[in-house]
Formats: sequence, structure tokens, C-alpha cells
Amino acid sequence: MLRKSATDARSDISALVDTVHFTKERAIIQKRGKDVVAIVPMEDLRALERLETLIDIRDAEAALKKGGGRPFLEVLEEMGRDED
Repeated sequence: MLRKSATDARSDISALVDTVHFTKERAIIQKRGKDVVAIVPMEDLRALERLETLIDIRDAEAALKKGGGRPFLEVLEEMGRDED
């Protein structure tokens, strides 16, 4: 995995993006020696988004099994919004 300081990454962001894109290697950007953000290939981002969706579905199914849910329209009304 690549690691670059924010200063180094900023100086040649185009090359860093190309490297991540073509090699599919992730890049970590650091500030003051600490990892703060990552540049990842789109495939990795899409996989992460699919995982998040699956976790949300699992959590929603568990909540429905527990009961105690409220109708969506009731929640909207409580928030002071209508359906549209």
C-alpha cells in the first residue's frame, strides 16, 4: 500500500491517481505522520458501498423482527414533512 504525506500527494496528485487507477493499489495520505484519508480504486469503493447496504438491510431486518417499528408516514409527520 502506498503512503504519502499530504504535501507529496498534493505536488503530484495526477500521478498518484493514475497509480491507484492502473495498479488497483490503495494510497494512504498522511498529515503529521498520521493516516488521514485514502485514495482507493472505484472497485473498492463499490464493494464497500455494497457491504454497507448489506449491513443496513441486516440491521433493518433485525429491527423488524424485534418489533417496535413505526410507519414511515408517521415519522415524516413527526418531522413536520409531508410525503413529497
